[in-house]
Amino acid sequence: SHASMSFFNILLLEHWGFQHSANAKTVKAEDLTVDLYPTVDEYDDEDLIETGIPMKEDPSSSSNNSFAKFYSALKPNIVVKHFEWMSTYGITGVFHMRFMEGLQDDKVRDWKTTVLRNVKRAAEITGRTFSVSYNIAGHTIDNTVLDDIKIDWMRLVDEENITQSDRYIRQGREEEEGRLLLPVLRIYGIGFKDVRVSDTSGMAELIDWFQNKAEEKYRVFLIGGVPSKWRTLVGDSREESSWKDIYDSLDGIHPWHVGRWRTIEHFDDYYSDTILPDAEYCNGKGILYI
Repeated sequence: SHASMSFFNILLLEHWGFQHSANAKTVKAEDLTVDLYPTVDEYDDEDLIETGIPMKEDPSSSSNNSFAKFYSALKPNIVVKHFEWMSTYGITGVFHMRFMEGLQDDKVRDWKTTVLRNVKRAAEITGRTFSVSYNIAGHTIDNTVLDDIKIDWMRLVDEENITQSDRYIRQGREEEEGRLLLPVLRIYGIGFKDVRVSDTSGMAELIDWFQNKAEEKYRVFLIGGVPSKWRTLVGDSREESSWKDIYDSLDGIHPWHVGRWRTIEHFDDYYSDTILPDAEYCNGKGILYI
């Protein structure tokens, strides 16, 4: 049976399948711009890439004079380990982020699709769930991405059989013929002021295609990754009134709340002023609010 699930009492993460440099030996400490260096102790050594960055000596360690190592989601066992951790700590599954930037390049698309295959396999091995999430942010992306998404989704359905996995997330939607259980697809970047996709007619056509016009095997329960101020059309949201129709046409709304509060007190205000009214609005429209 498919991973039929309601979006209640579950915990999903985003999975960003980045690829680390194949020339890791040339990487220097000053080249890194990361907040934290992750522990890699639980990965198999053959799945790691050693850099030229010496690790600080640890008096309690027997492996001093070692070098920092990178991991890559291109390695199937690395992704399985991520999903094993999710199983251990009660995390249901992931939205796997599929960045549209660069996807027209065959080599880029191949490695991104390899990571998605690894996600699918890991979910099936560990009993976790997964769903594709397109990301349409990026300085090289424009309105043409709307057609590119269709092409890529048909490729994933036909060639990768992505929605045939019994771990792919599905959600019910009411139709005239009854309640349909559909694969969940999220598109992050809809309506953001700083995202270059501004064509509301093209966006409306894409949403209608996914919900109604596409062949049945390509249809989805469509969730929009939208700005935090989507409902009021201010702040990080585009302000043209036509975006209200776009937001209202989605099956689900998933606002970007990251960085919108800094303290517990501020969160309480944000919840009262933004999240609660958002949820009430969606409930009245029959839209899933995440």
